[in-house]
Amino acid sequence: MVAITLSKPFKILCVIVLITCLLYGLRKASNSDNSSAMTHLTWQDRNLRIHHKINRVIAHLRTKYVPNRTPYEDAPPLMVLYSCNELPCGPWAKRLKDITTAFYLAVSLDGTAFAVDMTSPIRLEWYFDNDPAGSAMTTDQAHHYLELHGKAKTGVAIDGSLDNETLATVDLNSKYRLSDTRVLQTRNLGNWMELTKNSILSKNLKSYDLQTLSQEEWFAVARRFLFAKPSEWFRGLLEPYRNIMGGRVDSPRSLSLNDPETLPTTEEQTTFRIGVHITDKKQAECFAKQSERVCEKHASDRKCYLFISSANAEATQALRIAAGTQLTVRDVDSSYPYVDLDDPYTGTENNSKIWYARVIMEWTILTRMDYLIGSDEFTETAAWVAQSPYLQLRQDGCQAAVTV
Repeated sequence: MVAITLSKPFKILCVIVLITCLLYGLRKASNSDNSSAMTHLTWQDRNLRIHHKINRVIAHLRTKYVPNRTPYEDAPPLMVLYSCNELPCGPWAKRLKDITTAFYLAVSLDGTAFAVDMTSPIRLEWYFDNDPAGSAMTTDQAHHYLELHGKAKTGVAIDGSLDNETLATVDLNSKYRLSDTRVLQTRNLGNWMELTKNSILSKNLKSYDLQTLSQEEWFAVARRFLFAKPSEWFRGLLEPYRNIMGGRVDSPRSLSLNDPETLPTTEEQTTFRIGVHITDKKQAECFAKQSERVCEKHASDRKCYLFISSANAEATQALRIAAGTQLTVRDVDSSYPYVDLDDPYTGTENNSKIWYARVIMEWTILTRMDYLIGSDEFTETAAWVAQSPYLQLRQDGCQAAVTV
């Protein structure tokens, strides 16, 4: 037998290589363990920056946008009135988009107030209270002005031409002033971002720092004024879903990130909440698969919950079955009907409030999720409010169209 003797330098080299390999392996394992936590921190940092921008604009609007605090006995020079008094007005998400554009149109016009006149088939104030610091104009007050100018048969204009091109190019300040318009009723509008292209109207918008925000951030600001604070009655409907909403039913009104009411709740720190909006039971397997992937990638050591928003009971049940046991599933109680806002109802007012509540409850709960998955503007607008990652799926398959 031949004995092989290793030189001392070679032995040292082997030890160095072995130690290097061990250190590399430990570092790789550590990076793998921390990747989801780092992703979570990255989104927290991003959201912090976004909240600073949004809060600055909200503070400007609360301070400077005063026409919406016109006393009842007085009348603003002009009022933009989003009106939905007969069907169809579109589904919930479209209505919110139209309301948002109408709100910013009012902000862009000199001395112009804004109000929502939605009576078909629901009233917005059944579900949400205005922010009194920035939008105290009520529907009843708007009706008062409408009746006042309507009796005189002057001053009320119904403008259905507020499309993207009009919002971007027309001097609407001069148009309504020259026609002596006092109340502008409108319903179908273009995108609010078109106002930034209007050389006349964009000047007022810049005074609020709105030019620093993205499209979804504009929407989040309007929501804070108009449809963020649940009414006392609606708060009662949402209370059973407090945990899935992150431990709070009301959105914090304070703009300070150091205020105790804005600090993360126990639920927000210990759970990872995924929200989906499914419109067809054929999507169930896809949505379940995508939800599981999101949970594995982003939840870290937090418990995963899946909140199902759905167009019908069959789709809800199909997704419940497909989700399996990895995700804890929640949805709105089956006693609330699956109906669209453009579906007519002939019952009493109190019954209609419950009849149409499901769609508004689901959307409100979705706005509190950590991650959203969907394929339509219902989920998209909820993601804009939540400022959470949004996996937008193609309508014709399970592929991701875009991840925001």
